[in-house]
Amino acid sequence: MPTPTVSVVVPVYRVEKYLDKCVGSICAQTFEDFELILVDDGSPDNCPALCDAWVQKDSRIRVIHQKNGGLSAARNTGIEAALGQYLLFIDSDDYIEPDMLRQLVCAAQRSGAQMTLCSLRYEDELGIPFLYPDFSGIQDAILDRDAFWKGYYSSLSTYYVVAWNKLYRRELFDSLRYPVGKLHEDEYVLQELVDQCDIICCLRYVGYHYVQRSGSITNSAKNADHLEYWEIQLLRAGQFCSSGDFLRAEGMLQGTILGLWNRQPDFTRTRDLAGKFHAVVLECSRFYLRLASKTGQKSMLLRAFLLRCGLARYIRFLQKKHPELFDSRNENKAEFENFRDKLTAAGDCPRRFILMQTPLHGNLGDHAIALAELNFLAEHFPDVPVVELPGFAFSRQPESYASLLNAEKDTILITGGGFAGSLWQEEESNIQCILSELHGFRILMLPQTLYYEDESSPEALSSIHGYASCRTLTFCAREPLTLDRLNRLLPATRSELIPDMVLYSQYTEASKPRRGIGLCLRQDKESTLDADERKALAAGILHSFPNDPPVWTDTVIPPDVSPAERREAVLAKLDEFAGYRFIITDRLHGMVFAALTGTPCIVLDNCDHKVQGVYDWLKQNRYILYLDNAAALPSALQKIEPLLSVRHSCDFSSVRAGFDRLAELLQ
Repeated sequence: MPTPTVSVVVPVYRVEKYLDKCVGSICAQTFEDFELILVDDGSPDNCPALCDAWVQKDSRIRVIHQKNGGLSAARNTGIEAALGQYLLFIDSDDYIEPDMLRQLVCAAQRSGAQMTLCSLRYEDELGIPFLYPDFSGIQDAILDRDAFWKGYYSSLSTYYVVAWNKLYRRELFDSLRYPVGKLHEDEYVLQELVDQCDIICCLRYVGYHYVQRSGSITNSAKNADHLEYWEIQLLRAGQFCSSGDFLRAEGMLQGTILGLWNRQPDFTRTRDLAGKFHAVVLECSRFYLRLASKTGQKSMLLRAFLLRCGLARYIRFLQKKHPELFDSRNENKAEFENFRDKLTAAGDCPRRFILMQTPLHGNLGDHAIALAELNFLAEHFPDVPVVELPGFAFSRQPESYASLLNAEKDTILITGGGFAGSLWQEEESNIQCILSELHGFRILMLPQTLYYEDESSPEALSSIHGYASCRTLTFCAREPLTLDRLNRLLPATRSELIPDMVLYSQYTEASKPRRGIGLCLRQDKESTLDADERKALAAGILHSFPNDPPVWTDTVIPPDVSPAERREAVLAKLDEFAGYRFIITDRLHGMVFAALTGTPCIVLDNCDHKVQGVYDWLKQNRYILYLDNAAALPSALQKIEPLLSVRHSCDFSSVRAGFDRLAELLQ
């Protein structure tokens, strides 16, 4: 047979629900000069028969049946059988666009690239896309090795790492195979692949559909996954060593050793994992020997020897030699000095507001709360400086921060949200530290949810005691259930019912057409829906609104958001919500963002019932439909349809008195 231009390798294992779609998308390519190698990796389901059936349908398909050896073993079998000038790997539960092969081959031939990449789209089993990860920042580009690694270390790293969005020159794999038994097998070979490339071609063209399904390899990683991360960092260190950047290689090696030390309890829980862990430590020792031979530094020999004697011994040496590596005081010092400078900049005012525990993570609902709090204080108390102390800085140095504050003029404000109680322990611990260290100060908890999974647990009793012990605390509840809980558990604590702070916000709707349906559903411990229920809900949407493409979105985004980025990030999310025809959500601020943007919304409750409680502030807005359970969704979809042709604006009449009361409390 003539040599094909491309060999497409598809490992097959337990994917009978998805295999036909995957193979069908390959056979339907507009570029026809390829062979398709299906490697049946001992699949126990109907996949072997499906593979054989496809051989009968298309002469370009070959099938190889082998004993189960894992994904890497299957790919390696395909590599060895491949006849094409180029290699392309596709996972058998994914599928590709009809023009993907043509786009990649043309780009590779035009540029002379040894490796050519296309972009990808994450989606669920129903074909509904996820907004995150977002690869819209990818641009068409010709890269050298240095530029490739710069992209690898960016927020778009998935594009650069994965095996299956790339067209490879066949010779790249002449002496290279995927390591068997590794979860992130693509990362282990990436360095050697890139080292062989003079030209790497990147396309923003979206050709690959990456299907997120429950039970897949990527959704089942555990401690071994984290251990592999440090193995891969060693490979990266080797890359720097080979290029002569010994200082950077040593830094990455040292970071790897510290990472292994910090996670040692996790890595030694089982005999098998402990063996792999000690093997990585020995590899670190060998790396020091390699650095010693390259640099001539005898200290590297000493470090290699100490690591051979055990990680604990090496760490004791490092603690004496470089105590700063184990001390976060430098970072904490900068944070502390920044806060002190802000206090100084506030001047000698008779009053100050100290706003504590504002977010540094990617939850845009929490950032919207902080924005609204700052706006509220600026509008009602324009002459009172507000000094923000974000995150958990206070609990790291409570005495130092307390020494800067003045009980006579400083009012301590703890940011609002849903983290008081037992669900979010780090946030709760920081609150308790504030209450304990600043018990002589006037303290006001801005509108918050208080929730305990078990009120009689030692953790809950300790928390309740902490709140009760602070006689100067005013606790603002953002929903009646929290107020009832406060009155029952903390009868001596002053409590008030105040709306969620984001309801103080306003949004000027962007003038643009509405399209599609936003699915904003939790997948954490606050959710009341399991994976099957979320899938069924999405399927119901597809059936009821076939012409309105749904999309998975969230009010939590992957990157952390700093206070400086807060406003832009929140406004971008509001603009996104304003572009949907309607929203389905079980996130409190998914509901609130929909209300602010006049977007019809179906709301499901979460585990601590804060959604239901805050809905009471919004229920006069008829375009917000609250459901007790997901079973009521079909009837809600019928009710929401007439609302889609009407322009809505949020009625804030129910919250005005609450915010007036908050202003009185802060006088």
